[in-house]
Formats: sequence, C-alpha cells, structure tokens
Amino acid sequence: MKLRTKIALGLVVAFALTMACKSGEDDSAPAVDVDVGTASVDGTAAPTTALGPSPTETPPTNTAPVSPQIEVLGGRDRRPETEASRELAARLGLAPPDPLFVSDLLTRSDVRELTGYGGDLLETSLEGIAPGPDYNAIRIQAAGGYGFALQVWQFDEVRQLSNQFRRLRETYFDSQLDPAGVANESFAAEFQGLRHYAFLHRAAKSMAVVTCETRYCDVTQIRALAQRVANRC
Repeated sequence: MKLRTKIALGLVVAFALTMACKSGEDDSAPAVDVDVGTASVDGTAAPTTALGPSPTETPPTNTAPVSPQIEVLGGRDRRPETEASRELAARLGLAPPDPLFVSDLLTRSDVRELTGYGGDLLETSLEGIAPGPDYNAIRIQAAGGYGFALQVWQFDEVRQLSNQFRRLRETYFDSQLDPAGVANESFAAEFQGLRHYAFLHRAAKSMAVVTCETRYCDVTQIRALAQRVANRC
C-alpha cells in the first residue's frame, strides 16, 4: 500500500470512531426542549412569571424574607392596604368623622356644686340630633327625671354662628334675652318643666344650650352652669 492510501484510511477510521462516541452520548442524554412559560425543568407546571431562582440555582444566603403586605411602624404591624383604604374612605366621606368633644364641658361635679343637687346622676347620651364634627350633646340624668343636658354647635365662620344662633332663638317659645349675659349673647326660655339657657361664644365660634328641670335649678343656677361651660369652650 502506498503511504498516501494508509494515511487516508487512518483519517477515515478516526472520524468514524469520533462519530460513534458522539452518538453514544446523545443516546444516553437526549436533548429536551423546555418551554419556561408552561413547564419547569422537572416537567411539572410552572408560572409564566419568575418568582425566584430556578430549582437548579442556589439562592443567595444574604437575602432575608420580606413581606410586601406588612410594614412595621412604631412597634405595631400596620397593613398599608388597610390604612390606605381608611384614608380613601375618609377622603370620599365614607368614614364617619369623630364627633365634637364636649364631655369635659359640663360634669356631674359641676351640677352638684352649682345647683346643690344631691341625688344620683347618670351621664348618658341625648336623643335627637345625631352627633357629628360640628355638633354633640350630653345628658346628666337625674333619678326619676330628665335632669340636665348640654348641646354644643361649632362653626367655621362667625357669620354662620350668628345666623344659626338667631334661628335657634326662634325655635324657643317666649325666649328672653338675658342682660346679665354669658359670653357674647344669651337668652333664656322655659317650657313644660324645662329651663333652657343658650349663649353665643364668638371666640370659640360656638353656641351652646344648657337645659335643666325647673325643680332642680332656677335662673341664677342655670346661668352659672352656662358660664362654667363658656369658660371651658
């Protein structure tokens, strides 16, 4: 055999052996075409959006778990979505605002001190107008009777206050302006066993009505109750 023929035969044999080795590798590990949108590497269903490292990757050890729903503020767990809902409801007028705070304007101690009443007294609500950010009322009920009450209105402007006070007086039968007066303007009225004393307080942009049963207070005493309220407005 000539030398060139031997070299050619050797190259053919080497090529054949190389192809056989590659064919063996392909048979033992067939190629897999994976759709990452529908399946994972192990053949189970997978989401279309990656939520973290793939099963073959090692997650970083310095990553701490984070909850996207809870934010720690002031030592309390706060849920931003709940807080945001409350704020939105308030802006839309869906959340009831806090009523006007009046419970400290007239107390049972005031009643006992200024009227001399010595019986049982119970603080309760006054039915009628619903409490709101510009109105509230309290009732100090005496045993077996109406007792005492306080109603307070507050306004944004003095003009509103003056107009509403005038209208308030028109709702009371036979009301009389009080020259001694409490605050800037006041009147008194009496009807069906109840004595009323109303006053206008411009500095506080508020008006109030104190009520008591005629058997528990006279004109001087109810004026003193109203003055105590006015001093705290």
